[in-house]
Amino acid sequence: MRRPHREPGAAATTRARTCAHHVAAACPASWPETDGIGRFLAAEREEHFAALLRDDTAIRHAEGRATDDPAHYRALPDVPAAHPLHDQWRMRDLSIDEHDGLGAARHFERHFPCRQAEMDALPVADASVDLVVFNASLHYSTDLAVTMTEALRVLAAGGRIVVMDSPIHRHEADGAAMVAERADDFARRFGTRSDHVPSIGFLTSARLREVGESLGLEWATHRVWYGWRWAWRPWRNRLRRRRAPSRFALLVATRRRG
Repeated sequence: MRRPHREPGAAATTRARTCAHHVAAACPASWPETDGIGRFLAAEREEHFAALLRDDTAIRHAEGRATDDPAHYRALPDVPAAHPLHDQWRMRDLSIDEHDGLGAARHFERHFPCRQAEMDALPVADASVDLVVFNASLHYSTDLAVTMTEALRVLAAGGRIVVMDSPIHRHEADGAAMVAERADDFARRFGTRSDHVPSIGFLTSARLREVGESLGLEWATHRVWYGWRWAWRPWRNRLRRRRAPSRFALLVATRRRG
């Protein structure tokens, strides 16, 4: 198992761990805050992610996710049914874009802490949170065991890790094909494959079971019903001799007792 990336951000993570405050005020003197966003990425890591964030921002703006209307953000997750991205709008924690990243927090009347950081080096003290949520993000991990280890570090006793909106496949080959198809689609529509930073790309039952066994986790799977049209997809693809489509579920991990 690879160790999580720590240099040159090792000192930053150490300072965050020893902070006496919660994440809302984790080590404010150690890292700069710009436009209300704590910047917990070292310069080398910003450069590492630069191409990915540039492409990602361009793609998501092209998809129609950008708006200057504060009412749009304040109404989330509810948007007009006619909106082309009605059930897909996302807010992220690596991008600081003012429309589709942490910068969009400026549209809200109530302030809440925003931190730009890597999921493998969280600026959060040990055992300080009750809930860790990976919202449409865990499949961007470069090493599932490393990312889950970091989540467990900040999780308090009795806490939960929730994974939502990450593609799940039964077979590795189907997941790999999905990732390749997505990259080809982006290249065709947006002129970039948006694959500058490697990632696991998808989850499988085997991967979850393996990381659960190695880290002492128990997984609970909650199925999500998207309607009959969505439920028909696996059978439709089988009839058309295509790969199995991605599945989505709400996954909850807790530390194994005993």
